[in-house]
Amino acid sequence: MGLAHGCNISSDVEKIAKELKEGYKLTDFEALTLALKAEQNELLKRAFVISSTDAHPTGLEAIATALGYKNR
Repeated sequence: MGLAHGCNISSDVEKIAKELKEGYKLTDFEALTLALKAEQNELLKRAFVISSTDAHPTGLEAIATALGYKNR
């Protein structure tokens, strides 16, 4: 039975989980838990961390720009 058997998870999470399982001899549950936490952290970072350039704003920056807020 594979890591994603019966689950609807992204290929990124599945790839990370597979690498963790092979590299650190983790169970499916341990590998998927860590992979999902890593993906969650990445999503939070993309949404809330202020970007260094205006070319690729984060989620909150894009919303603020759309609402008319300017950088001071």
